[in-house]
Formats: sequence, C-alpha cells, structure tokens
Amino acid sequence: MKTANLDVEPIEHKVGRRSKMEMLCDVLKVVSQGVHKPTRIMQVANFTWNDLITYLEALIRSGLLVKEGGPRTTYLLTEKGRSVLSTYLSLKEGLAHAELDTITKENMMKALKLRVATQTDESVVRELESRLTEAGLHTERNRVVGESGEEQVFDIVAKAKNGSTFGYMVLKDVDELHVLGLFVKQLDTGLDVRAVYTGEVSPEARTLASSYSIRLEKWEGEAMPKNNGESKLDLLSFAGKRILFQVDPNTRYETVVRKAASDFLGQGQRVLCFTWKGSPIYEAVSGLAGLFLYTMTSEVSYTKAVPGKGEFLVPQSDQAVLLEELRKANEAAPKAGVLVIIDSISDLLLLNGVQHTYEFLRKEREVLTGAKVTTLSILRLQSQDPKTDSLIKGIYTTHLLYDSEGLRTTR
Repeated sequence: MKTANLDVEPIEHKVGRRSKMEMLCDVLKVVSQGVHKPTRIMQVANFTWNDLITYLEALIRSGLLVKEGGPRTTYLLTEKGRSVLSTYLSLKEGLAHAELDTITKENMMKALKLRVATQTDESVVRELESRLTEAGLHTERNRVVGESGEEQVFDIVAKAKNGSTFGYMVLKDVDELHVLGLFVKQLDTGLDVRAVYTGEVSPEARTLASSYSIRLEKWEGEAMPKNNGESKLDLLSFAGKRILFQVDPNTRYETVVRKAASDFLGQGQRVLCFTWKGSPIYEAVSGLAGLFLYTMTSEVSYTKAVPGKGEFLVPQSDQAVLLEELRKANEAAPKAGVLVIIDSISDLLLLNGVQHTYEFLRKEREVLTGAKVTTLSILRLQSQDPKTDSLIKGIYTTHLLYDSEGLRTTR
C-alpha cells in the first residue's frame, strides 16, 4: 500500500485563477512527487473534490495517469505522463485532446447519484452473488458512503481473500454516461467497480471503460463460465511454446489462466506468475499451492518477499530485476519444466512504453530457454494501437485467443 509523501508542500494557487493547463499539470506534478491517493492529491494540488474528479478523468482518458488496483485506489504516472510533465511544449501537445467537457458538473452529479435499481434483474443479482461466493469471495453490504458524502449504491459488494473489494452493478444496456458514473463511483469509494450487463454496450462506452480500467462483463446465463473456465482446448498441449494469449477483457479469461496454472502444477512443473494487485489474474491464482506469485509494483526497487504469503514484490519498471528473476526461475526449473505467466503486456506497454516493453520481451525470450519452458503472455484486445499489436505479435509463434466464443488458436 502506498504512503503519500507528507512532506510535499501544497501548491500555492487559488483554484479559480488557474488555467485548465495549469490544473492538469499540477495533478501530474503532485503524483510525480509520490502522492497517489485521491484525497491526498486533492489536498496537495489545492483542488475541490468535484474539480479533482474532472481533472483525473481527463488525465486518465489522455493516457497520462493509470489506476493501480488493490484495497484502495491509487494513481500513477505513465511514461507519457512523465514525458508530458517534462516540458511545457510536451504538456501542451499531450493535453490537446483532453476533453474536459465530457464530465461536466451536471453530469458529475448525475453520475454520483446513478442508481441501477430500475435496470437490475434480481435473478441475475442472486446468481451473480452465488457465483462470487463459489469463487471464494465474501459478499456484504451494498451501500458505501464515498469521499463526496454521497451514499453509493451497488448491487453487490464483494471482498476477496487478499483484501481487494469490488462493487458490482448489474445493468441492461451500457452507454458512455453509465461508464462515467462507474468511474466516479470508483473514485468516490476506492472500490474496484465492475458492471455485469445483460444487453448491449455502445462502442464509446467500451472504449471509455477500457481507459478507466472498469471491467464490463457480459452476462450469458448458464453459458457464462462459473468456475475454472473449462475448455476443450488443453493448454498443456502447448507446453514448451511461447504463447501470446490475446483476451477480451470483458470475459472471465482469468479462469483459463488459473486452470492452466493448476494443470502445469499438477504435472510437477514450476509455475511463476508476474501480475499486479487488483488484476483478475492476481485474484484467480492467489492461493494456488506451489505457485510463485510475483506482484509488480512501484513500491520497491528490488525483489522483496511478503512474509507468510508466498508472494514476492518486484519493481514493475526495472527490466534488469525482472529478467534476473526469470533467469533464476529458468535455472531452478525441475525436469518436468516451468510455466511463466506474464500479466499483462498491455499494462507493461502503458507503464513503460512500447520500446522498453519490446526490449524486455526480446530479452525475456533469450533468458527463458530450453524445450521445457512455456511462457503465457497476456495481451488485452483493443488496448493497443494496431501498429503496436502487430509489433508484439511478431515476437510470438503461438497465438491463442479467448473471447465470447471461447478459447481457440489463431496461429
């Protein structure tokens, strides 16, 4: 958990006298100084709560900040954010498309008060609650008082064993205003907000949800996977391959990854998973006996064991440290082999940039050698531009896809 730098001096501006550019820059500056929690950002950057929501929304939409999950929401600068902050010209160019009018004060109040009771199918809520309980989550109260003082209503609030808490909302159709509402509720409560929908999602809403790291899950009744993501395609048959696992983020792809990890462990193989807290993969594989869990974070500069949890913290942007852990895993691999799960390339691209991530993946291929080594690298669909997608795909010879139609090969 991040601790804000209490020595950071509040920015000496009156909110009303700053331009939009100055206010955007102030948020980036405060986050770059080690202040990551929304309430602390508000205090140090000298914002009102409503203004903070407006500017965080614009910065996330522009790809300058990224949300990091966990029991409480925090925000980090992306590589683009650091670059934009470095000079005024870069800042001006980077913020040219920050659409500040997308979440007006009027829309913000609608979003804060958004309730989904009129759209909620109670039978879906009951079945969803049952499935969450089966997956080991504890379901509890569905009303949370946010930082704004508004009482936020969810259909289900679920808590995972690792402490992460999720706010589930059941919707029929999802439009852009709904996603803005989910974003504001997420910021207001600090919960990881997710929407289960029974109807359709507009293209604008889907794009926005991906930018805000808000998960939209299509409800498909009994056809929706309930436990381990059973599939006719057995990942064990791809042992020894470098696999690019392309996934639709609106599916429960983590169940496929959990089953693969469990199957490889059952074959006596060593399994390592590099992921982030708050990721669906983190939740899915936590607790698997024998699995080595490496949690990528900005909190450490070297590998650090988490006492009593069978978990290691590793620096998310230090290529050398990550490669060293992979090298040691390769050397310590049993005769049966080793499976390395990287969750996800999409996040590495966002945090570390295309060139840095590409170099890491090339070097990772050199470090993990031998016929007994299997790598499963996750790439979220529609999270990168086509050129970057093509560049990453070129590194891998085996391509798997998991979407609403299930698991299948594409190369």
